[in-house]
Amino acid sequence: MQGTTRYFASDPSEVRLSVSAVVWRAPRARELLLMQRSDNGFWGLPGGYVEPGESVLEATRREVREE
Repeated sequence: MQGTTRYFASDPSEVRLSVSAVVWRAPRARELLLMQRSDNGFWGLPGGYVEPGESVLEATRREVREE
């Protein structure tokens, strides 16, 4: 398809779990934490991959701190 970008895994047999977090300050501030990607400038939720031996909760906390 012309004008589209396709993304493929380098190794489709490898499955990596990823996490994202919604950080919402309410009720008065009504603020939502977003991050701007450095590769394409798009805005999104903080998140990333779960490291080996790490729980989903630990990974979520780490990714939010890193962002």
